[in-house]
Amino acid sequence: DKIKRTSLIEIKNSKLKLLINPRGGVIEYSELLDQKSDNSKSGNVLLLNNTDALKYTAQTGLISVGQKNGKLPDHLSTFSIAEKTSNQIILITKNENVQLRKIIQLKENSNVINVRHDIKNLSNDAVNIGLYFQLYRDSTPPEGESSFYNTYTGPVIYTREGKFQKTSFSDIEKSKQDHIKIANDGWLGIIQHYYVVAWLFRNELKREFYTRKLKNDKYSVGAIQ
Repeated sequence: DKIKRTSLIEIKNSKLKLLINPRGGVIEYSELLDQKSDNSKSGNVLLLNNTDALKYTAQTGLISVGQKNGKLPDHLSTFSIAEKTSNQIILITKNENVQLRKIIQLKENSNVINVRHDIKNLSNDAVNIGLYFQLYRDSTPPEGESSFYNTYTGPVIYTREGKFQKTSFSDIEKSKQDHIKIANDGWLGIIQHYYVVAWLFRNELKREFYTRKLKNDKYSVGAIQ
C-alpha cells in the first residue's frame, strides 16, 4: 500500500528541497541545495531520505489522550492537497470526529521548515488529543563517514533541565536510554556529521519526550504535547 515515489509532492526554496508524502504528510526527503556532497546523485547533501539504503523521515500526527476517539489523523492517514505553491503545501484529512489541516512552509533563503497543525473538532463532544512530532530513522551510518574515526549519529534531546543529552541507537536498543521525559521547553533531533534535523517548539506547553525501538532496525525520537 505504499505510495509510489512519483506521487511525492515537492516544495523548495533557494536553500532546501523537500519531498512530502500525502500519506501522513510525512517529509521523506530533504536536500540542502547549497551544501555540496560527493555521496549523492544530486551532488548536494541529503538528510531526510526514504530509500532501501536509508529510512529517515519527519512525521507528525494526533493521538487520543485518556479516551477512545477511534483512529485519529496521523502519519499513516491519507491527506488531500488543499492548496500548494512552490514553497508551501496545505494538506487536509479527517475522521468522523476530528479534522487535521497540516501546513508545511519554507521561507525564502532559509533552512527552516514551518509546520503548523490546525485541529477542528467535528463532534459535539469534548475530545482530548495529543499532537506528536517525531523523527524516524534506521541506524545506518551516513554516506561518506570516515573509516578512520567515528562521529556520533543518533538522537539528541535538549531541555533547560537536562541540557544536551545524546541517546544512541545502541542504548535505545538495550532500553538503556536516559533523558528528560517531561518538560515545557527544549527541542529534539538527530545528529549526523555536521548536520542536525530537529523539531523546535514555539510554545511552552508541557510535553513528553520519548525514544523508541521499532521493528527492523528502526528508531524514533519524538515528543507529545
